[in-house]
Amino acid sequence: MFPGPEPLALLGLPPGSADDRVRYLREGLPVSAWDALKRLLRCSDRELGILTQIPPSTLARRRRAGRLNRLEGERLYRVAAVVAQALSTFGDPEAAVGWLRQPNLALGGRVPLEYADTPAGARAVVNLLGGLEHGVVQ
Repeated sequence: MFPGPEPLALLGLPPGSADDRVRYLREGLPVSAWDALKRLLRCSDRELGILTQIPPSTLARRRRAGRLNRLEGERLYRVAAVVAQALSTFGDPEAAVGWLRQPNLALGGRVPLEYADTPAGARAVVNLLGGLEHGVVQ
């Protein structure tokens, strides 16, 4: 789906093959994946909930169940894939997260992490990061 480090590892899950990723997403990611990404991004449940379109009441139910549903897991994985690409581009978690949280002119002044709340937005952010990685000034 996206280039860069394995997003599953950022979610605290063992990296694996494409079949492993599909299996994890079909089963629904464990809530521990949510917590791992939240720690990496240094954000609140509310902030991550906005990015993944998961309301607090739904997250509370998922915490009790121990697992996100398939769609919620796919949204969390999408954000993790963008973060993975930023880590690949910058090579430093502080720099990567900092870039993801700052408004970017190439995105019309929008914040990359917030822009990545849809598949098309995530792809645009990943493409922008790819350009940066290859020396294309944007």
